[in-house]
Amino acid sequence: MPKSEEKCVALLSTTAVDLNAVAATVLYTVPPDKTAIMAFAWVRTSYTGSHAALAFTVGLSTALTDWITLCNGDNLAAAGDVIIVSPVPSATPALLQEYTAGEIVSIDVTVAVGAATTGTLYLFGFEDDA
Repeated sequence: MPKSEEKCVALLSTTAVDLNAVAATVLYTVPPDKTAIMAFAWVRTSYTGSHAALAFTVGLSTALTDWITLCNGDNLAAAGDVIIVSPVPSATPALLQEYTAGEIVSIDVTVAVGAATTGTLYLFGFEDDA
């Protein structure tokens, strides 16, 4: 991960994800002696066609829904399209999730696209000393 003298949001991982397989994919493991707070993710597709069926969650590998609850691919329609995924702020502030050393963050595709496609998930957040 890029290091900075100050805390800043940075790219934590870049992971290829099979969007046509109902499965969990590991995105990031918190390094020893660190904690990490997830901020947001980008999902980019390589497939031109409807992604309306796509549904996924992002979170701790044992829970899979503790950070991003059910999300869809409605706005993905062409190769190179990118969506931003994060908790949605409202009158109640959005909850970002902190994970501790050794914890694994994963994406869980719960409903597949329906056509062969690989997406790329870019995970952003920051690390802190434990």
